[in-house]
Amino acid sequence: MAIVVVQNIAPGGAGVDEGINASYTPTTPFTAGNTIFVIASDFSNTGQPTSATVNGNAMTNDASIDVGPFAGHLNIWRLTNLASSGNVVVNWSGDGSPVGNYILRGILEVSGLDATPIDQEPTPTGATDTAPTITSGTTTQADEIVIAAFAIGDASGGDPTITNPGTYTEVFRNGAWSTEAAGGCAYKIVSATGAQTATWALSVSCTWEAVMLTYKASSGAPAVVAPPAPRNPLFFGSFP
Repeated sequence: MAIVVVQNIAPGGAGVDEGINASYTPTTPFTAGNTIFVIASDFSNTGQPTSATVNGNAMTNDASIDVGPFAGHLNIWRLTNLASSGNVVVNWSGDGSPVGNYILRGILEVSGLDATPIDQEPTPTGATDTAPTITSGTTTQADEIVIAAFAIGDASGGDPTITNPGTYTEVFRNGAWSTEAAGGCAYKIVSATGAQTATWALSVSCTWEAVMLTYKASSGAPAVVAPPAPRNPLFFGSFP
């Protein structure tokens, strides 16, 4: 079954203090049966976001890392086989203070994914340089979606301009680290097996952390195979 990105939503909010939770209602309702992803780079004075829901249904956290040296985090949540549409809500832990929480997030609605979709999940990478990058292992099937994201933990040398990976479709991108949550997210759909790499370019050196996951397409219904012809067909009648 082919993978299709039905919606690619970047709600913004990176420079808005959203208190102890952030919510978003899609303009176009999600379709039941699809998979919903929430990818979030945040700066939170009160603790890391620890849960996300869609219409009250808990999402699975596929990736969660701290992004130092300040209070940054990067998360990918997923809900497979959505029952019904509704608000996307991200909740924080911490002391519950309603101040100092900024979240840069993207939302993807995807059809055609397997019920247990995760294939490759490389170890998160991080460095201080101008090229956030991460590479997966070899994917196990041809049709997959690759989701990669990075968060900036320190841009004391100046807010960077961010260039998206060339073969990927952007989900979000924001370099205004001095006043907002900063980082980038992108995806691509592949049709052949192989290792997958995502590399952003930064105009100035920053401290960053990156994550990547690849998700498998559903195999769909089994192929219908015609029955074999009978080996010794019976003959009725007479030869001329």
